[in-house]
Amino acid sequence: MRPFRGTSLPDSANESVQHLKRYLEYAENGPAVLARDVVQSDAEPDSPFEESVLAVLNGWGHTVQPQVGVAGYRIDLGLRHPRHPGAYALGIECDGAMYHSSKAARDRDRLREQVLNGLGWRLYRIWGTDWYRGACGSRTEAGETARKVTLIAPAERQLALRELAAECPGMSQDELIREACEFFGWRRTGADIRTALESDIADLYRRGRLQGGPDRISVVRGGTPSG
Repeated sequence: MRPFRGTSLPDSANESVQHLKRYLEYAENGPAVLARDVVQSDAEPDSPFEESVLAVLNGWGHTVQPQVGVAGYRIDLGLRHPRHPGAYALGIECDGAMYHSSKAARDRDRLREQVLNGLGWRLYRIWGTDWYRGACGSRTEAGETARKVTLIAPAERQLALRELAAECPGMSQDELIREACEFFGWRRTGADIRTALESDIADLYRRGRLQGGPDRISVVRGGTPSG
């Protein structure tokens, strides 16, 4: 009688069948099977930051898969290997300033990184503020005009404002607006820019992302303001 193997089961849309298939493969092959990625074909980037990184990588000709599931963890972006179909050359983590300020997140992620490294993943971390500052700086250094405020999605502007507020807690609203202008490469704070950023800040307050008065703004993390 031939043994029944996990590879004998075809992939199925039934989650229970997939779990059984993975269990049988694990029993036969050991922990190495956990390194295989679990991908949803319709998976999308989880934030405007990830969308921005994905667009740049695609523009460079790379094939990128958002939200790759590995051993119960999620990797923000998986860079497909150009010469080995089905394999990944790199896992990319997109982290904001909130990650910097959270010791619990860093401790938790250290274990996660050890597990993924043990499964053969090479991980590269991109910081939100560094990414946006670099992108804005490269545009102005190339002599190109910075994007108009109306051409930047509110979600992207608000992400930048929140990252800046977390990076330098205790700024006033005017200081935060000045930092955002520098961030996006705007040399002058025109009425349209100020109006848009003030509206973004007000929306962040309404959604519980910012706290404090106009003289001292804090980022809310887990219900507690930082700074």
